[in-house]
Amino acid sequence: ESSGNPGRPYRDVSQPSELHRYFGARPLGRAVLVRPRRLRAERVAPKVKLDGRPPMMSGRPPAADAVGCGLSPLPLLVMSQLTIRHFTDPASPWDYSSEPARLRLNWRYGDAVSWEICLVVMTRSADEFSARGATPESLAATRGVLARRFGMPINSERRTPLISTLPACRALAAVRRHAPNRLQSLLRRLRVIGLSEGEATDQPSVIMRAVVESGLDPSQVSTWMADPMVDADIVADMVAARDPSPAALALPERLAQTPEGIWRYTCPSYLMTNREGVTVDVPGFQPVRTYEVAIANLAPDIVARAAPTDVAEVLDWAPYPLTTAEVAEICEIERELAWDRLAAVADIQPTAGGAFWSARTVARTPAKPTGSPRLARS
Repeated sequence: ESSGNPGRPYRDVSQPSELHRYFGARPLGRAVLVRPRRLRAERVAPKVKLDGRPPMMSGRPPAADAVGCGLSPLPLLVMSQLTIRHFTDPASPWDYSSEPARLRLNWRYGDAVSWEICLVVMTRSADEFSARGATPESLAATRGVLARRFGMPINSERRTPLISTLPACRALAAVRRHAPNRLQSLLRRLRVIGLSEGEATDQPSVIMRAVVESGLDPSQVSTWMADPMVDADIVADMVAARDPSPAALALPERLAQTPEGIWRYTCPSYLMTNREGVTVDVPGFQPVRTYEVAIANLAPDIVARAAPTDVAEVLDWAPYPLTTAEVAEICEIERELAWDRLAAVADIQPTAGGAFWSARTVARTPAKPTGSPRLARS
């Protein structure tokens, strides 16, 4: 939000009234957002001051492995031709449904594109879902529609209780700061456990299960989550997610409103910035071709990798098991054909919401899971 006062180019959100407006009565940390009023192409990530420390003391240090490193330092623009800032939340079924598109972009553009994670924090408490009139039944119905439409194994049978997405986002922010190379793995596990298996990802035991399955030490992650700097990171992410660009505001159907009436980005939304600092805002769920057109306009010199002809090659490339929809999107084939090809060369891992595929370890013909045709071929 701009201050609306030409003589006040910065907004101070350290005052109780401002923090209450953004984050409720219990702020995550005492913070001052320094936001110059600039054109969108010139804007920078919010700088957070904690307890009077200068920004250079409170900013996130450059990571050794910057892939998926959240609000990454500017040198990433030197290593890649394009940076995509991804507004996300692990509990968003729309964002999970967009995984095939993201994997396809990763396959096609590889290291030419760097990804930054910005955590939206859709709900700070389950009451925010209730205030919108949402119920476990209505959310399950929405998940069912998305699963049938986009083919991701989203569990619509289990009535997951309304949750706060803040605890899972806190775990992600802690890993982003202290072990950024494991961030994408943890985000994937939280999505699978929450949306495919239907577990409540605001429960500490569920979060720690995802931590373990992503190769992290749960006691270490718990210590990281208590770091006050992680709170500052979450505040900065929430403010950025609640500051959509004028281009995004021109598409209000692609945005959402907080309980305080503030417009925010939905998940997924992307800010794509090239080396010259030119930014294209792509708010809300979009077809993959929309992203490819934006990338071509921002970085026409990137040579895109051709679609693979062998599904086994995709499974060898992927860092984790993939769904039928993900393999189909990367290979640019129909899901039915992808299923048939995967059944001949891959191992299947059934889940409550469908199935995942990985490179075959034992030569055999996998049996198709029982159940509805949708779940069997998700």
